[in-house]
Amino acid sequence: MKPLKILIAVIAALLIAAGIALYTADATGTKADPQACKAAMVQQFKDAMATGAEGKRPAECAGLSDDQLTEIASQVMEEQLGASVTEN
Repeated sequence: MKPLKILIAVIAALLIAAGIALYTADATGTKADPQACKAAMVQQFKDAMATGAEGKRPAECAGLSDDQLTEIASQVMEEQLGASVTEN
Protein backbone atom coordinates (compact mmCIF):
# COMPACT_ATOMS: atom_id res chain seq x y z
CA MET A 1 0.00 0.00 0.00
CA LYS A 2 1.33 3.43 -0.86
CA PRO A 3 2.22 5.71 2.08
CA LEU A 4 -0.39 8.31 1.09
CA LYS A 5 -3.13 5.67 1.02
CA ILE A 6 -2.02 4.41 4.43
CA LEU A 7 -2.02 7.94 5.79
CA ILE A 8 -5.51 8.57 4.45
CA ALA A 9 -6.73 5.29 5.96
CA VAL A 10 -5.22 6.19 9.34
CA ILE A 11 -6.74 9.66 9.29
CA ALA A 12 -10.12 8.21 8.40
CA ALA A 13 -9.86 5.63 11.18
CA LEU A 14 -8.97 8.27 13.75
CA LEU A 15 -11.82 10.52 12.65
CA ILE A 16 -14.25 7.60 12.77
CA ALA A 17 -12.97 6.83 16.26
CA ALA A 18 -13.67 10.40 17.26
CA GLY A 19 -17.16 10.18 15.81
CA ILE A 20 -18.18 7.10 17.80
CA ALA A 21 -16.87 8.20 21.20
CA LEU A 22 -18.80 7.41 24.33
CA TYR A 23 -19.84 10.30 26.57
CA THR A 24 -19.84 8.39 29.84
CA ALA A 25 -17.44 6.26 31.82
CA ASP A 26 -17.11 2.68 30.63
CA ALA A 27 -19.07 -0.21 32.13
CA THR A 28 -16.58 -0.64 34.98
CA GLY A 29 -17.23 2.91 36.13
CA THR A 30 -13.65 4.01 35.59
CA LYS A 31 -12.93 7.37 34.05
CA ALA A 32 -11.27 7.54 30.68
CA ASP A 33 -7.63 8.64 30.67
CA PRO A 34 -6.86 11.02 27.79
CA GLN A 35 -3.12 10.29 28.03
CA ALA A 36 -3.71 6.54 27.78
CA CYS A 37 -6.00 7.15 24.81
CA LYS A 38 -3.36 9.27 23.10
CA ALA A 39 -0.66 6.67 23.71
CA ALA A 40 -2.90 3.99 22.21
CA MET A 41 -3.64 6.18 19.17
CA VAL A 42 0.07 6.85 18.66
CA GLN A 43 0.82 3.12 18.75
CA GLN A 44 -2.05 2.42 16.37
CA PHE A 45 -0.78 5.10 13.99
CA LYS A 46 2.73 3.61 14.03
CA ASP A 47 1.34 0.11 13.45
CA ALA A 48 -0.76 1.35 10.55
CA MET A 49 2.19 3.09 8.94
CA ALA A 50 4.38 0.00 9.34
CA THR A 51 1.88 -2.67 8.32
CA GLY A 52 -1.09 -0.97 6.70
CA ALA A 53 -3.34 -2.29 9.48
CA GLU A 54 -6.68 -0.56 9.77
CA GLY A 55 -7.24 1.27 13.03
CA LYS A 56 -10.21 1.08 15.36
CA ARG A 57 -11.19 3.11 18.38
CA PRO A 58 -8.79 2.02 21.13
CA ALA A 59 -10.42 0.67 24.30
CA GLU A 60 -8.40 3.27 26.24
CA CYS A 61 -10.53 5.97 24.61
CA ALA A 62 -13.87 4.71 25.94
CA GLY A 63 -15.63 7.41 27.90
CA LEU A 64 -14.04 10.39 26.17
CA SER A 65 -16.24 12.95 24.44
CA ASP A 66 -16.20 13.59 20.70
CA ASP A 67 -14.39 16.88 21.34
CA GLN A 68 -11.71 15.16 23.42
CA LEU A 69 -11.16 12.45 20.80
CA THR A 70 -11.02 14.97 17.99
CA GLU A 71 -8.40 16.98 19.88
CA ILE A 72 -6.33 13.89 20.70
CA ALA A 73 -6.54 12.62 17.11
CA SER A 74 -5.42 16.04 15.85
CA GLN A 75 -2.47 16.06 18.24
CA VAL A 76 -1.44 12.55 17.20
CA MET A 77 -1.61 13.41 13.51
CA GLU A 78 0.39 16.63 13.95
CA GLU A 79 3.05 14.95 16.07
CA GLN A 80 3.37 11.81 13.96
CA LEU A 81 3.32 13.58 10.61
CA GLY A 82 5.93 16.00 11.89
CA ALA A 83 8.03 13.09 13.15
CA SER A 84 7.77 11.25 9.84
CA VAL A 85 8.83 14.34 7.90
CA THR A 86 11.89 14.90 10.08
CA GLU A 87 12.83 11.19 9.98
CA ASN A 88 12.88 11.07 6.16
